[in-house]
Amino acid sequence: MRFHKAVRKLRECTFVRAMIKHLSLILFSILFSGITLGQTTISGRVRDALSGEYILGANVIIEGELTGISTNLYGFYSVSTASKEFTLTISFIGYKRQSVELISTGSIELNIELEPTTIEIGSGAEVI
Repeated sequence: MRFHKAVRKLRECTFVRAMIKHLSLILFSILFSGITLGQTTISGRVRDALSGEYILGANVIIEGELTGISTNLYGFYSVSTASKEFTLTISFIGYKRQSVELISTGSIELNIELEPTTIEIGSGAEVI
């Protein structure tokens, strides 16, 4: 009898441990899904408006947040925010800065074409 009682207690403890593990996993999944559901992801490519070439290293920033990224070799970027309304600013040296106001709660694909700009240097020379 003692052996059966000990086995029964062991099973109860194992069952309780298994239930705690499963409940912890379910709770973690629910909390994590709540965090990711509130995110908006904006992704796309940045190109030169004249040549159509991808711009490597363009800055993509969500205004008012500490969130930003640079485009990769193919002009691709992907950035996330929890904000529903935000302004996305894209800039690169030698190009006009472009800002886009967005309202969303899901994924957005936004491809941008930056226009080259002329910069005047003190002696009157122009850099294009």
